[in-house]
Amino acid sequence: MATNFWTIRDAMIASIENLAPSYLADDAKKFRRSPTNHQLRNWAPKNTGACFRKFEIALDETQADPPFMDPGAREVNESCLISVAYPTSPALYGANEYDDLEKIMRSDARQVRDVVFDPGNYVAGQSAAFVTRLPIDRQEDDVWYQDFKVDLIYLEAQTLGVTPVAPTITLGAGAGSGAVVDTSTFKDTLNGTAAGTITFTTGSGPASGTLLTLTFSQTVYGVSFTNNSANASSADLVEQLYVSGTGVSALPVLYSGTSLSSSTQYSFVYSVTF
Repeated sequence: MATNFWTIRDAMIASIENLAPSYLADDAKKFRRSPTNHQLRNWAPKNTGACFRKFEIALDETQADPPFMDPGAREVNESCLISVAYPTSPALYGANEYDDLEKIMRSDARQVRDVVFDPGNYVAGQSAAFVTRLPIDRQEDDVWYQDFKVDLIYLEAQTLGVTPVAPTITLGAGAGSGAVVDTSTFKDTLNGTAAGTITFTTGSGPASGTLLTLTFSQTVYGVSFTNNSANASSADLVEQLYVSGTGVSALPVLYSGTSLSSSTQYSFVYSVTF
C-alpha cells in the first residue's frame, strides 16, 4: 500500500487536534491548525489573542535517494517541521508566568511527540515517524514557538512514463464577471511535479471566494504559489492564494484578500505535485 506526504500530514493534524492537553484543556485552548492562507510565524504575532496552541506542519523539500523503487512505488525518506505557537501573555498561564508557560510547553511537547511517533496513528504505507523536539524559539517578544523535526519513511505511488498535461483553467466569481485567461504556460518538471504560469484579466465585480479552478488529469497532492515579478499588479496576490484541500484532480484556488480590482491583469506561478 502506497501513500504520500499530504495524507500523512492530514493524519498527523487529526492526531494532534484530538489530544487532550494536561494543562489548559478547555475546548477553546486545544491544539488547532493555524490558518492555511498564512505562515504561522507571520500570522501569530498579529493574532496573539487567537494563536495559543495553533500549529502548522511544513514539508522539508529535501528527500534522500530512495533505497527502494519500482514502477508502482518508491520508498521516500523526508522530513517535515511541526511548529506550535504560544503567546507570552502572562495572564494566560498562571502566577509564575514564564515558568508556567515553559511547564505547559514541555508537557505539550511530550504529548505531540508521542502521538506523532505512535505507529497506531500511521497511515497505510507509512513505516516511521521519528520525532525530535527542537529548542524553544524565544526570538519574538510576543510569541514563542515549539518546533519538532519529524523524519518520515513511507512508500509513495508513482506512475513511471505518465507525463502530466496542462490543466483546464476555469475562472470563478473571485475573478469577476467576464474575466478571461490571457496566457498560460505549463511544464512537466519531472519526478511527479509540474509548474505553470497563469495570466488573467478580471471582469466586473470580482468577489471573494474561488478565483479559479485548475482541473488536472491526475490527482494533485500538493500545490504552492509564487509571484510573477513581471506583473506589478500581482505583487501581493500570491500571499492571499490558498487551496481548500488536496488529493483531488479539480483544484479550487481561493483568494482570501479584499476583492481584486476590475478590468486588471494579474499573474502568478504555481507548482504542483502529483
